[in-house]
Amino acid sequence: MPFTTPTRAEAQESLPPASSAGLAAGAAPGMWRDLALLLAACLGLWAWTMGMWDLWGPDETRYVQVAKELLERSDHNWLLLTVNYEPYGQKPPLPFWAFAAMLELTRRVVSTWTVRIPSVFMGTLAVLLTYLLSRRRFGRPVGWLAAWLLVTSPLFCVETATARLDVIFTGFVMISMWAWLARRPGEPLTRARVLLYWLGFLGGFFTKGPPVLLIALVPLAWEAWRARGARPLREVRLAAGLAATVALVGGWLWWQTHTAPAGFVEHQIESATLERLVNPRLHNRPPWYYLESLLSDGFTPWALFLGAGLIHLWRRRREPLAEWPVLRPLLAWLLPLFVFFSIIPGKREQYLLPMFPAMAILTAWYFETALRGRAVFAWVRRLLTVVARALGLGMPGAAVFFARRADVAQKLAMDLRPIHLAVWVAYGLFLAGTAWAWRRARTWGDAFRLVIICMYLGELGVFVAINPVINRAKSFRIMSQTIDRHLTGGPRVVGALGDTMKPELQVYGHYRMVDMDSNPAILSRQAAALPPVIISEPKQWKKAAPALEPLGYKPVFEGSRRQDYVGVYVRPVPTAPADGTRK
Repeated sequence: MPFTTPTRAEAQESLPPASSAGLAAGAAPGMWRDLALLLAACLGLWAWTMGMWDLWGPDETRYVQVAKELLERSDHNWLLLTVNYEPYGQKPPLPFWAFAAMLELTRRVVSTWTVRIPSVFMGTLAVLLTYLLSRRRFGRPVGWLAAWLLVTSPLFCVETATARLDVIFTGFVMISMWAWLARRPGEPLTRARVLLYWLGFLGGFFTKGPPVLLIALVPLAWEAWRARGARPLREVRLAAGLAATVALVGGWLWWQTHTAPAGFVEHQIESATLERLVNPRLHNRPPWYYLESLLSDGFTPWALFLGAGLIHLWRRRREPLAEWPVLRPLLAWLLPLFVFFSIIPGKREQYLLPMFPAMAILTAWYFETALRGRAVFAWVRRLLTVVARALGLGMPGAAVFFARRADVAQKLAMDLRPIHLAVWVAYGLFLAGTAWAWRRARTWGDAFRLVIICMYLGELGVFVAINPVINRAKSFRIMSQTIDRHLTGGPRVVGALGDTMKPELQVYGHYRMVDMDSNPAILSRQAAALPPVIISEPKQWKKAAPALEPLGYKPVFEGSRRQDYVGVYVRPVPTAPADGTRK
């Protein structure tokens, strides 16, 4: 979807009226047109592409497997989650209900397109609310740009097209922040907004748990400290909201204590929640990890301008800016939490996603305030011209190479088709053509417009012609289908040797996995009860082979390098001849 710079008249547009009724009645020119264009951009990027590749990695597959078991279990206890039919306490239940509802739409068959709908819906909602919030407080140009910065942020864009929880969580956080901040300074917070604030808060809690306490309440606490009083806290009915939260969470935990094994809830609270933040063995990264992430593949290239904007605000901290009443909550939304997540040892770049809307709004405000009409640096134009030319030549060159060397693509487990190569060539030619536009770019407004167009089309190209190409190397669907074919009759149970009790090996199949000991002596004693299909890593199979190979187990599938060469081993099912004896 092309990005267009607002006209001068639109850039000077006054703030919309305070009431949402006036806004809905059309008092804000162009709002519905902008929303329609942003919705089309989101759907054009995610809605038709998200089913072109399978569920990847442990997170997507685990979450969908948990949802599958919610539907398959006979106890119908939707407040207690399980994975491999063992209690699972790492996450609250709300997103798994959504995934289960999507599975019901496809008659419990795992459809990648369907199970990613909740994340795409909440990601799109986050984009639209980012536009509405920043437009209400800063005017249309900031809102329009902030929404596009969020859409084209690499991490946000990629994570939205997944069946993970972080973008769903971001959407709930954005609901709360929109309800609280999308009003004029001094305008009372209506009951409807208070209710929406707490619905977003509860949705966030039942998606990712206690982190929502930091993300949603720290800006409130900051405003209360500034006001030297509790007015901001009373405004959102903090006591009533927290009481309702405690009641709902307490009821959920109480129910689990009566349905889960003893000690499960205590482990869930202590280990699965607090320990994930402070345990150095879980995703341990250095303090500067998030800075590297934002500058590399997280919020690039907008992170550079976000940093400049924060410096700009620091220098103007003594000035009576009219925008301070909403800039301060945005800064409180971003900076304390960024410092907190940087200090704790357990880090994942997805933890920052709930702060991306604030980053986009602050960056857009800085751009409209200080950069839009200023001349872009000559060295920036030259650098981007060189990059455009290099990629413009490199991508068609790569397409020609793989078209002539199909053996290399096969060795790399790449499913290259002519349509994929055509997309590579088309995008390369487009980038080569932008080199001419870069030479003519004179202002930062021209530069931002070109970068947004290139990034949007590049992200679309990744979804259409990169992810499907590498899917076979990262998906276990074929392995699961192989196992299903060999489970003919009897209990659908698969043995797992070594570290193979993984949801990615199970989510696309219709069987249950059981953990097995690789000790040959133990396996020999259990020979009669061993399942007909076993999954194993090479080292574990080598250890167990003396007991399993004499039983007739033979390899029928071996994964690729990215799948750690996990193999599937099958033994023939004994048949009964006509005389009634077994052989």
